[in-house]
Amino acid sequence: MRLALLCVAALFALSGAIQLKLVNSTGGWDIHEAYVVPAASEEWGEDLLDGSVMAQGGSFSLELAPGLYSLKAVDEDGDDYVRSPVVITSDLVWSITLEDLEGYSGGGGGGG
Repeated sequence: MRLALLCVAALFALSGAIQLKLVNSTGGWDIHEAYVVPAASEEWGEDLLDGSVMAQGGSFSLELAPGLYSLKAVDEDGDDYVRSPVVITSDLVWSITLEDLEGYSGGGGGGG
């Protein structure tokens, strides 16, 4: 499956840049770190927020080439919100919610 997703992403790699917008929809938890890396990466790389804080309803945008990515945000308590792999072939908005918390089971809470 992962190989098939890589092939799809490769087909779009020749296209122009697209916009990825991250929106904090966690319900009140500030986002302190954000990472977007190729899905094949073994490291998360540099924090895109670089010391900035994305409060509830805040957003952060970047341009990237179409492809297969892993997305991660970290809240004020150090909780990880992850989506991976994500095939991005056109402009995309990632509304970061409690459902993106690693280990989320649909129960009450998270983020703290």
